Amino acid sequence: MASAAQRRQWLINNMRRAVAACEKRGVDDFLQAWDGAALLDEDTATGLLKDVASSIVARESEAVGMAAAEFYDELRALEVAEDGFTAEPVSADFGRVQEAAENLLTRYAESEEARRIVFNALKNAISGWIANAEKETIAENAKRDKKKALYAFVPSSSPCAFCAVMASRGLMTNRKAKEYGSARMHDNCSCLAVPAWSASVNVWGKGKRPEFWEDFYYQAEGRLRENGATNIKIRDVCAEMRRQNPSRFTS
Repeated sequence: MASAAQRRQWLINNMRRAVAACEKRGVDDFLQAWDGAALLDEDTATGLLKDVASSIVARESEAVGMAAAEFYDELRALEVAEDGFTAEPVSADFGRVQEAAENLLTRYAESEEARRIVFNALKNAISGWIANAEKETIAENAKRDKKKALYAFVPSSSPCAFCAVMASRGLMTNRKAKEYGSARMHDNCSCLAVPAWSASVNVWGKGKRPEFWEDFYYQAEGRLRENGATNIKIRDVCAEMRRQNPSRFTS
């Protein structure tokens, strides 16, 4: 029989696969719509792409939210006795996604180069909106949970610098996480928010405890101070982390 730690790691890996599958399905559908829009006049094309992008995000973020709620419940069962709590899924806000997609499409008619930029921005945003439903679901249920759930960011092998900083904070209360940015979305994020109910639980996997990411943070902060910086913000540290480790950290 698998131990609690083995079961936890299996659930985390399975959740990551589920998010990746939803992102891939959403992006593939967007690519198909984009190719079809090339045959339409510009006004019709932008209207279609806005609606398609929003519908894709609504569908796939709902699927991610439902998977994340189940993920939360299964992890909770490893540490907390049954008390009737059931996690609730959170999906992307359709109106906000539609507005953001419309804003990204404003340059569509400018030139071929502009369309390339719009394409990449919208494709990446769709992926980010879908993935973010996992983080939002964990964050919202941690807030609802009377058993004082904590959660941590568990980066992929090549995370963005911001998620590495978040991971370095370890397991956080919902309030503390929100001070650092909580469940914010960014392009191409493949990191997970993972809940736990004991500060001693390792949700990062072998060799990847918070100290692993903390080292990169302090190295970057130290270099900034050596260069005379005083009022250092997280975005400054993230930029320096990327400069020092270009092959490890994405945007």
